[in-house]
This record gives sequence, C-alpha cells and structure tokens, in this order.
Amino acid sequence: MLAAGLLGVSAAGILYTQHQEELLSQILFRPPVPTTKYPKLKFLGKYTEYWEKTYTYDEKNEKNILVFYLHGRNTNIEQSVEYLENLQLSLKKNHQKIKSLVLVAPEYPGYSPSSWNQCQPTETLCKTVMKTIFNYICNRYVGFDLVVIGKSIGSGIASHLICSLSFNQPPKKQEQKINKLCIPFPSICNENQNKQKMMLVLICPYISIKHLAQDYFMGVLVDKTCLSNLHQMQQLPPNIHLLLVHGSDDNLIHWKHSLTLYQSIIHKIKKKRFELIPDVGHLSLQAVDEVAQFIMAQFLDSTFDSNTDSLIIESEKKNTK
Repeated sequence: MLAAGLLGVSAAGILYTQHQEELLSQILFRPPVPTTKYPKLKFLGKYTEYWEKTYTYDEKNEKNILVFYLHGRNTNIEQSVEYLENLQLSLKKNHQKIKSLVLVAPEYPGYSPSSWNQCQPTETLCKTVMKTIFNYICNRYVGFDLVVIGKSIGSGIASHLICSLSFNQPPKKQEQKINKLCIPFPSICNENQNKQKMMLVLICPYISIKHLAQDYFMGVLVDKTCLSNLHQMQQLPPNIHLLLVHGSDDNLIHWKHSLTLYQSIIHKIKKKRFELIPDVGHLSLQAVDEVAQFIMAQFLDSTFDSNTDSLIIESEKKNTK
C-alpha cells in the first residue's frame, strides 16, 4: 500500500537525495507484469517507447486534435490504449467537425515488455523520457490542438509536460545526463504555439507527493517539489484549457487535492472546470465522457459554461459532511 510504503520512508529518516528518490520511486512506480495483450510500441531509443494511432474522419474538416495520455502507477499502456479508444468512440459522435484525431500513449521506463524488470522508474527518468517523446510527437503534429491527460501519478508528469512546452525550457543538467539513455531533446516549434489550443486534463490528481504523504501521517521527509502539481499550476499559460476530474469516493487521493489545485488558479485561468463525480473511487474513475465533453466544448465550439464556481460550491456542500 502507498501509505505503508511512505511510512517506511519516513521512519528511515532519509534526507531527499538521489538515494531517497530511488527508494521513493519504488513506492510511486509499480510496474505490473506485461500481459500477452500488451500492444506493439514504437521505439525511439532506450526506454523511449510509445503507442500511436490516427483516426481520419473527414478531409473537408479543419480541426486536428492530438491527445497525449499518461497512466497511473499500477497500470501500463494496456489501460492507456483502452482509455484512448473509448475516448475516440465518445468524440466520434462529433466527428463532423474533426478532420483527424491522433492518440498517443507513452510508456514509463520499466513498464514495457522490453524494459520490465530492467530498470527502476524514477521521477527524473520518467520526466525526461516523457519529455523526449512529447517533444518528438509535438514536432510531428505542429499546429494540432493539443490535449494532455494525466491520471493519478501521471498527473504530475502531464502538468510538467505542458509547462515545458509552454515555456520551451532547455533540459536541466540532471535531465541531460539521463537523456543520454534516450535521444536528444528536439526543439519545439514556437511559431504555431499561439495558434493552437492547449488543454490539460488531470484525473484524480494530487497537490504534490509531499501533500499526498501528509494525508496519511505528518513529518514525511519528501521534497516539496517532488511531482508537484501545485507548483506547475503557477507556471501554466493563461490561455490553457484546464479540466480537473475527481471521484467523491477516492480513498487514495482525496478529492480536495483537486479542489486546492483549482482554487490556486481560479483567478489566473479563464477556461477551467472542476468536476466531482459522485460515488466513484480512485481505480474505477475513467471520466471518458467528461473529458470528451470538455474537448468538444472548448475545441469544437459547442455550448458550455466555463464558470465552475457553482459546481465546486455544490460539490463541497454535498461532500464536506
């Protein structure tokens, strides 16, 4: 269990060093054994693998959408592909406005059949590999409206990717060192960034790993910047479309993590929404229809009220007893 594992880290009294990151990573990333249903991946370099599929609906339409999905800690691309295929079916109802839909699911190091049990995923390694794939894909589909979805542990990586694209920051020295295992960071074309729409979807996200640990006990020695969605919220561009989705019965990451993240950008991000799904837990939350509805509303000009204050207030009244 996550709580028991984090308690062990705290009891050991380890300072946040590279050694601690390795120990913490053993708790945060739990690669399941790949099954025979594991999809065939595309290969960019060592540990740099991803799945991709393109749907072309109508060449007469102008809307092109790229969806990039990052899964949770105890799942792998098998779940990512299932989610993206279901999302495609939901979006297909509005395909008369879509020209093409590109679905991409990167795999974390240590999760694929070729890397399983070969390396231990860490925050730094995962961010570096995901950033390499992300930049590569974005350069291939310049001008496409972009949707980045992150669930659970993937939410922190998703928000990191959006911010790295927005500001086109060069990799840090630690990232450069690890990235020798992969491929060089391609530069992002800034020419079309102001023209394309960008959306960040966080499903059952956490404030930060430190805050998540403090939900179970006090005094855990986890660095406050470790996979911090709260920090990344302050770096988001004001023109981002932001959707936060949480289940009211989530007993792993409480829904108030999403509420805190929403409140941190309430005056900064105009096009935002927080949806609290009643009677749904952490593992069972998919939110395919909610995400599809938000994409159609924000990217395809259907009617949608982006003011979500009433929704949050109503959710608080129902769930703070």
